[in-house]
Amino acid sequence: EQSPKPLPPNLPKSKLVNIGTDFVFVRDRTNLIGCGTFGEVYLGVRTNPSQEAVAIKVLPKDKCKPKSVKREIVITQALNHPNIMRMHYAAESPFEIYMVIEYCSGGSLETYLDQHKPRCLPEAEIYSILSQIVSALTYCVSLPKPKLPVIHRDLKPDNVLFHDGMVKFCDFGLARCVSYPESPELLTGGIGSTIYTAPEVLLEKEY
Repeated sequence: EQSPKPLPPNLPKSKLVNIGTDFVFVRDRTNLIGCGTFGEVYLGVRTNPSQEAVAIKVLPKDKCKPKSVKREIVITQALNHPNIMRMHYAAESPFEIYMVIEYCSGGSLETYLDQHKPRCLPEAEIYSILSQIVSALTYCVSLPKPKLPVIHRDLKPDNVLFHDGMVKFCDFGLARCVSYPESPELLTGGIGSTIYTAPEVLLEKEY
């Protein structure tokens, strides 16, 4: 678990990044808490009004698809559920997109499973984790207009985080809004992480 670090004195301005007026992070490898194909995640601080820890995802525009990232931002900002990671703020510079999100100190379900050989948890704990995931998913597909139902399309242990004993469902980068709640549009095309993908998606059938 990490907590916000005091900003060191005489810090080079090149390493200090302000996101809006309320958030800041130090662009340094020691402050890196995650990285992926398209960007990096740093531990940041909400400077106003408190020193609350936040996670700041940094996405270079030349590595990601800005249109897709902005769709993820719109979807995530519209969600409000205790088992879904909150997005506090989003901004962009000429070269990067920044997403300020809720900091989850407990790591991912993937890491947690790796700590339990042979990746097996007690039944009561499994029930607790799954019930919270189902609660988040049920909320997403039950959203009324104008928010519309949301399908995540990338459910896997890496996208299930823990914080203060609660499950936090995250990463809506592949999510889509369904246009008609009464008669959801059918989607096609294989998408998501292959080993966790449903058979009908792998076979590129409608879903």
